[in-house]
Parts: sequence; structure tokens; C-alpha cells
Amino acid sequence: MRPFVLRIKKLHFVPKKTTQFEFRVYLLIMLNLNFLRFGIFGSLLLGLSQVGVQAQDLSNAGEKPIWKETKISGGIGGSLVGYDTRGQVAQRPPFYWILNANLNIDVYGMSIPFSATITSQNQDFAQPFNQFGLSPKYKWVTAHLGFRSMQFSQYSLAGLTFLGAGVELEIPETKLTVKAMGGRLIKAIPLAPGIEVASEAPAFERWGYGANVGYKYKTGQIGFTVFKGEDMHNSINTDSLLLLKPAENVVTALTFQQKIGDHWSFNGEYALSAFTKDRRLETVESNEFGYQNNFNWFVQSNSSTVVNSAFTGNIAYTIKANTFGITYRRVGPEYQSMGATFLNNDVEEITGNVGTSILKRKVNLAGSLGFQRNNLAENLYTDDRRVIGSANVTWLVSKKVVLSGVYSNYRATSDPSAVNVLDTIRFVQVTANYGLVATYSTANEKIGHNVVLSNNYQQANSVQEGDLQTVENGSEFYNTNLSYTLGLLKTGINITGAANYNQFISPGAVNEAIGPTLAISKPFFNKALNTMVAYSLFNNYLDKVFLDTSSNIMASLGLNVKKHHQVKLDGRFMARSGSQSNPIEEIQAGLSYNYTF
Repeated sequence: MRPFVLRIKKLHFVPKKTTQFEFRVYLLIMLNLNFLRFGIFGSLLLGLSQVGVQAQDLSNAGEKPIWKETKISGGIGGSLVGYDTRGQVAQRPPFYWILNANLNIDVYGMSIPFSATITSQNQDFAQPFNQFGLSPKYKWVTAHLGFRSMQFSQYSLAGLTFLGAGVELEIPETKLTVKAMGGRLIKAIPLAPGIEVASEAPAFERWGYGANVGYKYKTGQIGFTVFKGEDMHNSINTDSLLLLKPAENVVTALTFQQKIGDHWSFNGEYALSAFTKDRRLETVESNEFGYQNNFNWFVQSNSSTVVNSAFTGNIAYTIKANTFGITYRRVGPEYQSMGATFLNNDVEEITGNVGTSILKRKVNLAGSLGFQRNNLAENLYTDDRRVIGSANVTWLVSKKVVLSGVYSNYRATSDPSAVNVLDTIRFVQVTANYGLVATYSTANEKIGHNVVLSNNYQQANSVQEGDLQTVENGSEFYNTNLSYTLGLLKTGINITGAANYNQFISPGAVNEAIGPTLAISKPFFNKALNTMVAYSLFNNYLDKVFLDTSSNIMASLGLNVKKHHQVKLDGRFMARSGSQSNPIEEIQAGLSYNYTF
């Protein structure tokens, strides 16, 4: 394969009367054609990772030579690791190495990254250009080319990655915005031949098209979306035993935001989806007034077509440091959109929330309470209902002391919805979580102190046939940690001591672990050399009976040279011993080097 060379003299056939913008577009197209033409090498240069979703602003392109607008950064490094253990099966090879490299080219704000990793066991070349895409921008026009994602609305096209083209227009001197896209949503995955097992589930090639128009005014905005997705039924050979069927989907959505006065705001979205599960079936015409009949030029409905709606609305009231809001959401039982990766359907919920500050904003309070249910069409065997509540508070006691707490409670109920379901019982599950954190910190020019006390408790209960089952049919978890850090500011020494206690209660067993941790860190030579050593010990118990003791020693030494070179040496030793088990020892040491530019 001959090397890739972009020869400017080959552009001699550009029309002489060419505007600056036309020439930029032409050059961009020719660059992409050349990269595609030279295949793998072009991929290494332009497509080895997904380019960031932000647009590349080319408004000033051409004002300076391209080499002055190009920035190159990256790094190369490697590490050697040795490992040994006694008393147990080795968890990894006794010796292995890793080499890694990354390169990033930035041209007119367009990021082109490449990375590669090679180990003694395997090699992995990260080639983001397998999903190459760019979003050049010129004034009020933004184009999306290649693998891109666009957001129309929550229930239509919601950030799904596609291979194709899109455009966004923010028309000047108007209040209109226009978005449009078209491209492949899913690549065809054929059936495995014979009795071979496929590595991926078979799928039809899926394409999508859509447009969004928005209008902004002084106190709000409104938008309308039309999106269509369809499976290409000839893209793979189907088997008569295969349940996979080519589908089709049309979604229309209306979004709105409105501010009412100085304190009230309202926003939401209403969407309708016509989802055809098998587009090969014969088209069915309807004389009834409805969604399918009014959009029959766009929706080819048949006996497998299902129409559902989705709605989300939120109203909020804000005054000074106080906020009150209510959110209502309802998604139909079989609502689907080919433009969204995942949608939780057959759900209705209402949630209220409040947030406020009191005592001169030293105390911040927030809370929410919500109710959720399913089986909206009343065709399931059970009804599931959930109660969701949470609250948190933060209190700035003084400049040195901060207290915070959080509480959440999730209650799920499942009831039989059909009288002939004899073996279904009423089931309730409750999960509660409590957390408290107290922090004390103070410092002067020479010394600093920091004390943190944290406690967390989680409980999962269940109710069956009216009897409350706690630990016997649930679990409890406690975690308490007390730490103190002493900082000697002039020398940079930090000394941390901590005490830890964990308890996990499950049906028939109580596991506990308790022990201290000590860590010391110290920089040298104006922070060019950083050192750290830490030790921790835990005594483990089962049903109050001592099991074993585990201890860990960790140490590291890191050297930075002229901001480009980093060398690190680290090690870890773990030992576990007890009266009821064989002693275990494990040691690991590593040396790494990285160069960045």
C-alpha cells in the first residue's frame, strides 16, 4: 500500500471563481474522500475514535495556515508488573508488561484521537475511527457527518448514534431553529450459518429519518418533531423459525416550555408513536378518525400496528431560595421509539419536590415524594405500585463544622389483579437508607486538621401475607468510618488515621469487619518526588466468631521530570491468617514510565 500523501497541486481543477466558504467545503470533502480512499491508513489518521459531539467551528478556517491551526498532543508509556502468592491459586501471571500510546490531533477545533494498548497477553488497538464523525460549523449552520448523535426530544430521537448526516440551523434574525437527520441506526447482523453460534443477536438493518422545528419567544419555546424508523426486510436472510420481524415506527412529538410571571414555569412533552411490529403484513385502511388515518401518507399501518402516547409535564414555583414542583409522567403500555435507546413504558407516576434554605441559608433542605404504578391497560396478572421518598439536609454550623444527612425510602407493592390467580400473594418490599456525615476542618499557616465521621445504614424488608419479615427475609448493612488528617503545610506532610467498622446481616448470618488504617504522604524537591505508605488491618467475624485477620501494606514513589516524564514505583503486600483457614500471602510490585507531549 503506498503512503498517504495529500498533494495540494492536485486541486488545480478547483474553479477559479470560488468563494472562501465554497473552497473550505470543497477542501473538507476532498479530505474525507482521500481518507476513505486510502482505507486502513486513513482510518489510523482520521477515524480511530469517536470524535466529540461538540461542533467544530470553521468560521475562521483559512485565515491562518493549517499548520498554525493544528495542535498535536499525546503520550507513550509502559509498565512492568511482578506478582507472587502463597497459600492460594495465583490470581494473575507472575510477570507481565503493558505498553500504551495515545495521539490527539486538533485541527480547527476538530479532535482526532488515536490510542493503542499492547500487553504480554494480548494487544488491543483502539481505533475510534471505526465510528468516525465530525460536526463542522459555519456561522449559524452546523453539519453532522458520519457517526453522530442528535437530540430532538425525550420520546422521539433521543441521542441515539446513527451513521449518516444531519444539520442544525439557527436562522439569524428569526426565532426559528431547524434540525434534520437521516442515516443508519442499526447495522445488519445476519444469521449464523448452519449450527454456528452467533456472537451477536441477528438484526435487520435499520434506517431513520427525522426533522425538528423549534420556535423561541420571550417567555418560552415550542417545538415539533417527526421521526420515522424502518427495518430493511431484505437486509438479512430470515429463517421461518426465527421470530425476528422487520418493524416500522413513526413518532410525532410536541415539546413546550413556558414561563408564567416571575415565579411560575411549565414544561413538558407529548408524543404519539405508531409502531408496526411486522411491516410485511398487508396494509389495513381505517375509516375512523385517528392518528393512523390522519398520517396514512406517512404511516403504513397493518394488523400489527400499535399506537401509544407518552406525556411528561412539570410545573415549578420559585421564590427567592424556595422551589416547589410537581412532575407527572405517563408512558403507554407498548410505547416504543426507534430513536431512543431505552424507554421504560407502561408506567404512570407523579412526584412532588421541595427545596428551601433557612437561617440565612445556613440550612439547606430538599425532599421529594412520588407514587408510581404500572398495568395501565389492566391486562397484566399483577399490579405493581411504588412509593418513592427522599430527604436531605445540610447545616453549615460554622466555618469549621458541617453536618449533612440523607434519607430515602422505596416501597414496592405487588397485588394480584385477576381473581383466578390463586397462587399469587400480596408482596411488599421496602428499602430504606440513612446517611449522616459530620466534618470538622481548621487550618492556619503551619498546620491543618480535618476530622470526618460518617455513618450509613441500609435496610431491605419484605411483607408477605401481612407478616413483616425483616432480617429473616431481608438484609441490613452498617458502615461507620472515623478519620483524622493532620497536615503540616510547610513540609507538605499529610498523616491520616482512620477506624472502620462494617456489618452485613443476611438471613442466617452476620458478617463483621473492624480495623484501623494509617497513611503518610510526603513530597520532595518542590513536589517533583511524591512518596506514600499506608497500612490497614481488618479482623473478620462470622456470627461473632473470629474468622481471620487481613492486613495490607501499600507504598508508592512517583517522580515528575519537567512536566513531561513520570516514573512511578509501587508495591503491595497482603497477608491473611486465621485459626480456621490456611494462611495466604500475596505480593505485587510495579514500575511504570509515561511521557506526555
